[in-house]
Amino acid sequence: MKTFFLKSDTFSRAAGQGIKLFFITGLFALMLFSPYLASKVTAADTAMKHTPPDYFVSEHRMQLDVDVRDPGGINLVRLYFKAAGEADLVFVPMNPAGANKYAGILPAPSATTDQIEYLFLAVNGANQVVRTQSFYIYKDNTQETPAWQDIPREGEIRVSMELDAAPKELRGFSDNVTIDVVESGVRFGVVALLYDASQSKGGGAGAGGETATATSAEAGMTGTAAAATSAEAAGLTGAAAAATSAGTITAGTIGFSTTTLVVAGVVGAAAVGGGVAAASSGSSGGGGSSKPDPDAPTLTVSQRNIAACVIDYNAIQDDFYDMYLNGSFIGKVEMPVGGTVCHNINLQSGNNILELRLTETKGSSTLLQINLNNGEAIATFSGSQNHTWNIEAPK
Repeated sequence: MKTFFLKSDTFSRAAGQGIKLFFITGLFALMLFSPYLASKVTAADTAMKHTPPDYFVSEHRMQLDVDVRDPGGINLVRLYFKAAGEADLVFVPMNPAGANKYAGILPAPSATTDQIEYLFLAVNGANQVVRTQSFYIYKDNTQETPAWQDIPREGEIRVSMELDAAPKELRGFSDNVTIDVVESGVRFGVVALLYDASQSKGGGAGAGGETATATSAEAGMTGTAAAATSAEAAGLTGAAAAATSAGTITAGTIGFSTTTLVVAGVVGAAAVGGGVAAASSGSSGGGGSSKPDPDAPTLTVSQRNIAACVIDYNAIQDDFYDMYLNGSFIGKVEMPVGGTVCHNINLQSGNNILELRLTETKGSSTLLQINLNNGEAIATFSGSQNHTWNIEAPK
């Protein structure tokens, strides 16, 4: 297993200074034309560290750990998850398990579940909500049951969700599970835009809540008044209504960091379209090692069988693409606003050519991110054109 360090920094060293300059310029333009975005950007000092499991074995519960630090303290930590192909996240609370360490137990995945998506969410002492990017674990029933799944299947596991109606069963898992709906005062996943507003009576994290924020800004309302209008429209009360989103902590390999270039406003704007970050698994493939493209940036990964994810980073419907590896078609990249599409790719040793070929233009000034191997290599890019990267894989 490899340990990833999660930091409040949108860029990795792989993105390069040119991409950083482009991103900052784009963010400035977005904030200039949307007073709402400027009012929603808040930076947090929260930092997280997590070691993703290498795989899971069906029919066994799973314990996941995360190290969470904030100089102002941590109020709570949650583990949100779902089986691949399911629409909505559920969560289990994470309990203290040592200095700065928290642990949560997932129910046993069923034999038909090939992939699990999960992320961590924390609320710090300043009532700021911080979430990580999504991680993905893949089934490998050829392996022995690992230590992180040596969990007795005794008693029930209670999971929660933040929609107004909970499903009767947790699809993708075969365990003794009870699902409940949390009250509006603790719906911090709504604050972090993890749920689709169309399924929430109060507006959830989508169109209702964020449209109200934009409307209040246009009406000249700021600060507490604007936040109150937004919270009321989103159906939030109590601590959740007072909470602010500090955006997404992106995985890196440098170490704990409190860099505060957090694009909370841009991420928050994704709710205008009601989009939820929904990843999908794709096919793997690719031909032989390719000559480097001298005009393309190079991203380096430490494994050859990885997930290649494309993440939406603003409130504009992104263009549609086809993903190719070394000239071979991998899969479609067609996501909702605020969504994520992932495909498994099998890299050849040495250089590989990863392409996103534009198939349909949906909007202008789109902003996306390519995320390889759970954040080991990251680059931000604009839409409305083809994109190519050199991917260097180990021999």
